[in-house]
Amino acid sequence: MLNYDEIQRIYRIERNTPTLQAISADFYAQANLLLEGVEEKHRDYLLKLLADIQDRRTNKIVLHAIRAGRASQPTNMIPQEAEFYERMVVLLEDHRRGVLSQEYVVEATPEVVEHEKVKLRMLKPLPQIVGSDAKKYGPFKEDDLAEIPVENANVLLGMGVAERA
Repeated sequence: MLNYDEIQRIYRIERNTPTLQAISADFYAQANLLLEGVEEKHRDYLLKLLADIQDRRTNKIVLHAIRAGRASQPTNMIPQEAEFYERMVVLLEDHRRGVLSQEYVVEATPEVVEHEKVKLRMLKPLPQIVGSDAKKYGPFKEDDLAEIPVENANVLLGMGVAERA
């Protein structure tokens, strides 16, 4: 029967080794049973350990699928992980075929983004700013008029350092 010490041991091993470690096929089912009997104050920590174990094992499986594909399967997978691994290999193979086919070739066209501008009157002196359009504006003196991108204008209006002109 799975216990708290065993989960901590598995956590440490999974954290410190690059390969999947052997766990029982019903590890997660046993973990759920253990969680039912644990006090609330310990349940959160135990859930974090279990989530980390699952994340680390998943990462190892995904990395193996990316590197090895069908060439070899990682050892020590439980049935749910083996099913996940097979689905991951198929997805990766489809992705690789698609990327190398003509269906993903797209003509690169430069994107022109128009930034709506707002005319403001400065109520206070301000240093130079870089607008959302990557252009420099200012520095400003009190009562200066300027047309700046609406995103930046909203910030200045919100700060009370400018008003609409």
